[in-house]
Amino acid sequence: MNILGELETELAEFYRAAAQRSICDDLKRAFLSYHEQKVRHLSSLKKMRYETVIEMMLEPIAGLRLCHIGTEVDCLLEDKVLPDLEKALRLEAAVQNLYRDVAQRIVYVSPDVGDLLEKSVRESSKRIGELNRLKV
Repeated sequence: MNILGELETELAEFYRAAAQRSICDDLKRAFLSYHEQKVRHLSSLKKMRYETVIEMMLEPIAGLRLCHIGTEVDCLLEDKVLPDLEKALRLEAAVQNLYRDVAQRIVYVSPDVGDLLEKSVRESSKRIGELNRLKV
């Protein structure tokens, strides 16, 4: 769960910084909203970690590409050329895929964590849709 928490922290910070850089009011509001969502999700992840009896270890789950996703996210966050809107779309897609994969695998160990991650997948889908509408 620490890895997911670190990822949420990085995304929350990206959205906060992107909102500050944005000159488009709609995009600024969207980024601030996403920042708040990520902060709430991080809080939910931490709460779930402390409430579950099982200490979650994601590394041993066969087939998870945590290192790959971490590298992809780091590269996107460090990219100085890619516009924030496109960066946000790519970050959301990467995180959405990771959470979907983890949720499908972890649901047998901890249904509550699986449900939380499935909720995150749905929220990410909404953000992707909103971001795509703002592209015009």
